[in-house]
Amino acid sequence: YATLSYCWGTTMPPGSVTTHDNIGKRLKRLEASSLPQTLRDAFRVTRQLGIRYLWVDALCIIQDDPNDWATEAANMASIYDNCLVSIAVELGSDCTAGFLRHTPEQQDFCTPLSERGWTYQERYLSPRILHFIGAQIVWECRVAKLGLQSVKTVNREKLREHWYYDIVPEYSRRKLSRKSDKLPAITGIAKSFRQRSEDVYFAGLWLGDISYSLSW
Repeated sequence: YATLSYCWGTTMPPGSVTTHDNIGKRLKRLEASSLPQTLRDAFRVTRQLGIRYLWVDALCIIQDDPNDWATEAANMASIYDNCLVSIAVELGSDCTAGFLRHTPEQQDFCTPLSERGWTYQERYLSPRILHFIGAQIVWECRVAKLGLQSVKTVNREKLREHWYYDIVPEYSRRKLSRKSDKLPAITGIAKSFRQRSEDVYFAGLWLGDISYSLSW
């Protein structure tokens, strides 16, 4: 399966997200024509890549169910870590923009997507990413980036250094629509670190060096 990394914008168009009211109908058939352009473009790319499934948060999480949202947010690490490829829509500031139509080329990598908090762990955890940047498509994989692949064999101390000096500063500069998302939006990365370090994670801090964490 593929995953989609994109900017929602301020609001999703009415009827775009999955809710208790429409989940029964969507389990039988999903009308693509009712969805915003970015999602429809992602369907097209997924089909052309020969991939059968696409995971999209707006569709795969029941948005008006706090319990389902909390459960799926906790599963982000495995969802993105195990995908075949992530489709990253870099330039669209909202989900209605689409990304397959011609747009001016972006000269740097400071894009709307790179400013969002939730998309950081999506990029960090995905084994492969297709970045759609206007008329350009950029390929990224773990061989070519600092990420989980490069820290799997190092010790716990090195993992903590990577957390405090690389992960946290980069994540902290990003924007979130809701302050309450601050910890959930990085939980996926923390979960992957916990599995590799066998340390205990507490709301951004690590038990193995809790005194340093509290004074950091």
